[in-house]
Amino acid sequence: MAVGKHIIIDMWNYDESKDLKTVMREAAEKANMKIIGEDAHQFEPQGESVVILIAESHISIHTWPEHSYAAVDVFSCGAPDSAYIAAIEIIRELSPEHYRVQIVDRG
Repeated sequence: MAVGKHIIIDMWNYDESKDLKTVMREAAEKANMKIIGEDAHQFEPQGESVVILIAESHISIHTWPEHSYAAVDVFSCGAPDSAYIAAIEIIRELSPEHYRVQIVDRG
């Protein structure tokens, strides 16, 4: 029996003008996930990592602007559709030119 869904998204040529912390937080909120923490780190000269800790697990993004690439994880052990809702919201907000999604049942 799976205990959660882990959605892995690779995206290229996404909208880099978006505030990633806001995008990730709003995706969690839309999916009715309980946010219990968040952190972000801006790398020099470029790139950013954002982690939203949710009671159900986590949502994260790591970017490589020099490659126009972002790696997103949405892992939720909550309501069955919550991971899908959050993932769809992130894709919609960042509008990547190309993306690949992998879905893994955990547990």
